[in-house]
Amino acid sequence: MRLVTRWLLQATFMPESTWAIPNPERAMGGLPRTPEILTVRTDSICNGINGLLGILELLGDDARLTIPDQLFSPVPKGPADTAAPVEDP
Repeated sequence: MRLVTRWLLQATFMPESTWAIPNPERAMGGLPRTPEILTVRTDSICNGINGLLGILELLGDDARLTIPDQLFSPVPKGPADTAAPVEDP
């Protein structure tokens, strides 16, 4: 659940993550269909938000979600440079 929640929060399109999208203003706040398919569909947004609400319901009233300071892993600079995996606390 933690990894799914983290992906949903990190994958939400924000100004920092829409630089390579043809119409960033239209994608803002949306969720991509998958990590590989960056198109935004209303059902993707609906399913993502329903997933987050379901996780919050499972966690109970005292649940708190925090967004990490570093939202994305560092991007490798070349084929020999690999990004370190993001540790899950």
